[in-house]
Amino acid sequence: MIAITGKIAFTGQITLNQGKKITLVSDASACSTACELTYASGNDFSLFNVIGDSSLTFGGGTEDTNKLSFSNHSNGRLVQVGSASDKASDKGTVTINGGTYNKNGRDSNTTGDGNIAYVFKNGNLTINGGDFKNNYASAASGSTTIGVTRSGGAVVRSSGSVTINGGTFYQNYTGQNYTGQNGEDNVTFHGGGAIWSEGTLIVNGGLFSANKSYAANVNSEYKIKRPAGGGAIWAAGRLVVNGGTFQDNWQMGNKDLYGTGGGAIYFGDGTQNEDYNGTMIINGGTFDSNRSMQDGGAIFVTWNCTAVFQQGTFVNNWSNRLGGAVYTEEDSTSYVTNAVAYENYAGHFGGGLWLCPSGKGVTSKHGGMALFANEANVKYDRTETGAEIRQDTIDNKDYGYSGSQDRGVTGAGDDFSIMYPSKSGQTNYFQLSVEWFTGDTITWHDDGQPTSKANGYLYTADALSVNAMSRPDGGVGYTSDTTLDPGGSNDFGYGLKVTASVRAQQNAINQAFITFTKNTARLSGGAFGSNGVVTFTKVYDVNWNKVSSADTGKKLAGSEWLLVARNDDGIDGEVKSGPAHLDFGLVGKCDITDSGSITPKKVSGARSERCFCY
Repeated sequence: MIAITGKIAFTGQITLNQGKKITLVSDASACSTACELTYASGNDFSLFNVIGDSSLTFGGGTEDTNKLSFSNHSNGRLVQVGSASDKASDKGTVTINGGTYNKNGRDSNTTGDGNIAYVFKNGNLTINGGDFKNNYASAASGSTTIGVTRSGGAVVRSSGSVTINGGTFYQNYTGQNYTGQNGEDNVTFHGGGAIWSEGTLIVNGGLFSANKSYAANVNSEYKIKRPAGGGAIWAAGRLVVNGGTFQDNWQMGNKDLYGTGGGAIYFGDGTQNEDYNGTMIINGGTFDSNRSMQDGGAIFVTWNCTAVFQQGTFVNNWSNRLGGAVYTEEDSTSYVTNAVAYENYAGHFGGGLWLCPSGKGVTSKHGGMALFANEANVKYDRTETGAEIRQDTIDNKDYGYSGSQDRGVTGAGDDFSIMYPSKSGQTNYFQLSVEWFTGDTITWHDDGQPTSKANGYLYTADALSVNAMSRPDGGVGYTSDTTLDPGGSNDFGYGLKVTASVRAQQNAINQAFITFTKNTARLSGGAFGSNGVVTFTKVYDVNWNKVSSADTGKKLAGSEWLLVARNDDGIDGEVKSGPAHLDFGLVGKCDITDSGSITPKKVSGARSERCFCY
């Protein structure tokens, strides 16, 4: 352990190699406010390089020992973790327990993204605390001193493994470059105001607040599928959110209508395949008042991705187009468990849930999403503050497509809407369930009808048009499970509304693992919008006992159980059982009693985390 007693100015990089393990702490008596780690003159290098199975820790975990600071540097970086060789022997480990890391990278940083940490594939970074505020990652083109393109992440840029257990990530931003957003000279810039990750990123805690991405989807060969967004995080590979708070983050770019979004998180790269993009798992956390100038007020999931939504709260998020809280793109697959969506709003279609002309919704027995008391109404085709959009730019924000609130007249589907599949070869469907995961029975009723020309994702009159149907009692009711299949002889889309008792509604709120409420989409999908495949799945309890061979009615206490999941029978390579499947949680995270039961529900006021049995 090394105690820092004052300001240290570096003349060159310090490399930790050959298994060195060092902890840097601030001296309690010498560092009244902060002990600065800074540069003597040139600042085109990282202060530390951790390789060769070495480790470096910043801070001792107490207030007095966590006063190190790396701040106010227009160029350079605090630490480089691992090496470009990707060799296991060159791996490095860094832990940040606290400190202040503010106002770095105000210009085009010649060392690249990640003003605090750049993590290579063989690097491992853990952040337990600290302030990370007002850092900036430029979208400028040109080479960097470590030979990588600028992609995003003002605090951390990673291809390795990063775990966030705490800390405050505030007003970090990326992509504006002072003269505008990224352009043709850097089409690979993705965003991620605080963190950019293409490895493994696990968020267990921390506060991500008021971070912004200005990344834009530019006119290029892959202009539709190039990723741009993530006010706080852009990620691919593996992202697991177990906790933390994402609040008031912004995705600002609105240059092209596709591939852009995620007020808090953007997951995946539409130009890459499933192996690269991997899986995002939302096991918890709070997403509050995040904003997207395009799709997914809180989260955007792009092409060729898998997403699992198991627990969490989404409230007061807003999007300028689709998916007030969450939007998932075409060729993505998502799973949603025991969710409730109520009092969400959309300007035109699907106040709660909306499916695109190619979106597909699969509901397990006793459906996995309870929808009620949502609203689709043109009065919600407005800004995040509720102002009418009568001009494309308001308060320096490019909303675009002014006057769309005058189209569509009534909208359709307070709780749910699915569009007509208007393109050749396009199909979509939704499996309608009249029983919620709570066991309560509900009814559905037609609630407006999108025309065959309506797609719900453009701002034109045709795209937002509806047929003449009084709401909510102009059509038919659905009192049994039904598959809605627009297309063919059904020359229209569907808009639906739920009728449920007050008791059923309260049961859904009390028993839900995921809550969507007060979210708003300017066009469609107030809570959740999708152009991909979404499976709404009920999570069940599993119970068993060991009994006496002489008396099968006698249960034996004190037994021990080994849970084994057969994921591959060796015949077709398909997953056969859980819960050991990586995407759905681990056996060790389940609450198991000595009588042998798995209970993925509230235990002592808190839910059993990451236990998904299927």
